[in-house]
Amino acid sequence: MYRRDISPLLAWIGLTLFLIIGLHRWYPSFSLSLRHTTIAPEYSAPSESGPVEPSPPLVGQPTPPFPSDAPATRRLDWPPLPLSPYEVALAVIRDDIEAHRLLLAERKLLALPADVQQAKDTRTYLAILWNNLGIEWELTQGTEGSLPSFKRAASLDDSNSIILKNLAHAAWERRDPALNQELLDKLISAAPAEPFPYVALADWLQERGRFDEAKLYLSRAADRIEREPTLRSYLALVATRVEHGTIDESSEVTLDTAP
Repeated sequence: MYRRDISPLLAWIGLTLFLIIGLHRWYPSFSLSLRHTTIAPEYSAPSESGPVEPSPPLVGQPTPPFPSDAPATRRLDWPPLPLSPYEVALAVIRDDIEAHRLLLAERKLLALPADVQQAKDTRTYLAILWNNLGIEWELTQGTEGSLPSFKRAASLDDSNSIILKNLAHAAWERRDPALNQELLDKLISAAPAEPFPYVALADWLQERGRFDEAKLYLSRAADRIEREPTLRSYLALVATRVEHGTIDESSEVTLDTAP
């Protein structure tokens, strides 16, 4: 019987195996790259704090009046570092925020001594640090994560319209007591052309039975609503609440005065 000589084939197989084993042994990077190109990762690495699902809207509340993403207009540009003994520390915290080392930046901010707030320019810079930290927290934890940072920013600079709007937005969405008449009055003074604080204040007033004052702020909000058309539904909702509240109040007065 004729038998074909397969020794050349066996030689090629042996050479191929030798090359594969050699590459895996002497060039580990080849093995790693091969794995990365053939096996898809199961999940993306979580961020420092771990992303969470955004909180569902509260019952009876309209869609939040601010966008859920963090547009550049809600961040504040970094001014020149103030000349102070803490200049280097502030620069490091700024870089931590830019690099998304949020927990580290927050710990460093909280560890700063009280006298760092004495100079006005330093207080302003600290407020910007807290504001921009809050924006980054909101990307991963929503307004639940950003609200504490915005509160600290506003406590350091309560005249900056961006800081006040960020705090009002987060407090409104969380139904936090920080959304009060004092905050909204400050926001109206800092940004008088914005309709949101007028609508929010009208809502706050009607919840406390101050319907005549609420109507006044609703009227002012209606005059400015073209600047923020997305607030129309919120304006209509508050107007309905004020109308129903006024009717209910009139009914109660009629009943109380009846013989």
